[in-house]
Amino acid sequence: MADLRPVAPDLAKLIPLLASNRPGEVSATIEAIRRKLSKVDADFHDLAAAVITEPSAPAEATQLDIIERLAAIADTLPAKQRDFVINMFSYSEAGRRISPKQQKYLSDLYVQYVE
Repeated sequence: MADLRPVAPDLAKLIPLLASNRPGEVSATIEAIRRKLSKVDADFHDLAAAVITEPSAPAEATQLDIIERLAAIADTLPAKQRDFVINMFSYSEAGRRISPKQQKYLSDLYVQYVE
């Protein structure tokens, strides 16, 4: 997927114009969006992929940060999630590796309960 960040401010201004009642304005906006996307070697497929990308924990948050933040609020989590976080905290203290699936679930919990 192409990096759309360089053109994101321009796209944010253009996309609302697609709601115009004027067909010519909508067509012009589509072409303007296409030009902006082409500047970063992207297309509408890349734009769609960026829109549906699931949120995740911030990149600057390390796995340990995520586990510690979730452990700090563990008593407010539902039982299943609380038990999982406590297990992952124990794993990290013991130096055990966490699987990609477990990392994804931790990230999802972080987004849901911490952010």
